[in-house]
Amino acid sequence: MLNYLTVSFSMLSLSIWFFLSTIGAQKSPNKVEVTVLTPLPINSTHIPEADSKKLPKSPQLKEPVDSSLQFALNFAQKHIAKNKFLKRIKYSKPNIEYQIHISRDYYFSKNESHLNIRRVNQQEILIDVFVKAGNDFKKALSLQEDVLEYVSDTIQDIDGDGFKDYVIQTYSCCGCCLRAVSKVYLQKTQGSFVANPYKFMNPTFSPKEKIIRGICYGQAGDTEIYKYKWRGRQIDTLEFIAYQKRPNGERTGKFLILRSRKSETNQNILKVINKVPKEYLRIVGYDWFTGKI
Repeated sequence: MLNYLTVSFSMLSLSIWFFLSTIGAQKSPNKVEVTVLTPLPINSTHIPEADSKKLPKSPQLKEPVDSSLQFALNFAQKHIAKNKFLKRIKYSKPNIEYQIHISRDYYFSKNESHLNIRRVNQQEILIDVFVKAGNDFKKALSLQEDVLEYVSDTIQDIDGDGFKDYVIQTYSCCGCCLRAVSKVYLQKTQGSFVANPYKFMNPTFSPKEKIIRGICYGQAGDTEIYKYKWRGRQIDTLEFIAYQKRPNGERTGKFLILRSRKSETNQNILKVINKVPKEYLRIVGYDWFTGKI
């Protein structure tokens, strides 16, 4: 387990709940290797922007680079010969302070180490992943999250292709219902990631099956559960399951297997069943579907 810097926010209890849910999602007959990046306190080292200029410069990236990121890259450049290192530090700019976590390890591959730079201020979390390219680092992934919505991040193979992916767990500040979202950045080849994440609502992943099961957004006891399947980098929607209800909204005790989410037409109904298949019972948050919360 890797130690990362603390992100403090008012939804701490919700964060803990969702973190446990993320781990629980892996408790299936198929064992899944997961690296959880867990926040821990930063050390007291503090570098103002002016002092950071004393560090040796690494080659500039092609696109404009924020000074806090350039500072982190400068530090990493000094240790480029090391495949593993860890540094936590504070960094100041006018009217803003960053907590920066700089680490390098074999996060995504046994053959190549990656540089992970995480910068946190009061509003946002910025994460950049780099691979070594000659005597410098080449950016492989860059993402940004709101501090109030970020919960945690993990490194694991989500689509069952043998490559470890980067998964960000978030929980929106606004909404009426269960709204845990996982953003999956698939690793295409060693050190190369998709630019735009796949987003899943309240998911439970089963990589060995190449299946994602989860709970749709909606009121407790009045929403659907879903099943998707990976086909390469494409996602096939297999089915949705919902309670069968009478016109007055009363449940009949049976369930509908649907082509898509709720529809008024019978053409959307694939099958009527007496009970939910066992494969769905291990979905994290299943009680939200039943309404027994």
